Amino acid sequence: MMKSANLRNGWLCRPGCPAGRIALAIAAVAVSLAGPGLTAQEPGIHVGAIVGQVFDQDTREWLAGVEVKVDDMESVITDAEGNFRIDAIPVGWHLVVTRRIGYETRVDTVGVPTNSVLAVQVALAREPVVLPPLRITVRSATLERNGFYERARQGYSGVYLDRAKIEAMNATAVTQLFRGITGIRIIYEGLYGARLIVNQVVSLREGEDQDRLGGCEPSYWIDGIRSTIRTPDVMRLDELEGVEVYRRAGAPGKFIDPCGTILFWTRIPTK
Repeated sequence: MMKSANLRNGWLCRPGCPAGRIALAIAAVAVSLAGPGLTAQEPGIHVGAIVGQVFDQDTREWLAGVEVKVDDMESVITDAEGNFRIDAIPVGWHLVVTRRIGYETRVDTVGVPTNSVLAVQVALAREPVVLPPLRITVRSATLERNGFYERARQGYSGVYLDRAKIEAMNATAVTQLFRGITGIRIIYEGLYGARLIVNQVVSLREGEDQDRLGGCEPSYWIDGIRSTIRTPDVMRLDELEGVEVYRRAGAPGKFIDPCGTILFWTRIPTK
């Protein structure tokens, strides 16, 4: 006798039963508990037993390492062919819990008759794997090709402005992109435009605190080529795809400059 009280697909089903059909694979076998392999019980004590196999609901393969537990009795583990046996179960209704990592736990209510062995086959359904939502980031092919994202990922001590950040700053000139970047000053020179100065830190004496003394202009690189422009304002904001700012000698490879380096990557014109 069995009543279903499972979490999902909780009915017992024989291997090979039609998909979507409910089949009950349980039989009360009238076997004397004093028979071969069973321990004789004292008169007046009414107990039964459960023997069974556990299999994968989809593949129909027997499952090893499944924990089977009746009420608060000690649990048993299925062998390589999915077999298990629990003896000395008091007559009456009991909760049978079947669980294995990677599968949904199922709970069934089983009625154990007097001096009988219940033969069952238990189907376990694989536990759904909840995946995090797919995160999609649109990257610039220009910046990807020129190593912008790789340098940002490697943790160079720079400031990285992609196209989205440039647009969000609502600047009216290229030099205004550098407002708020620590260590860089914007010097306005009237008709000659604005210049960028990288503050220099010099230690006056060993062991003393460092003081800022003056500054110097960083080197400018446009699309990987060293430039002699006096001010970045000769470029238009809508031409820029990305900017990398390295204060002092923090730039990678060929871009190293004691006064700092600013890399400009221009956009590919689109029609």
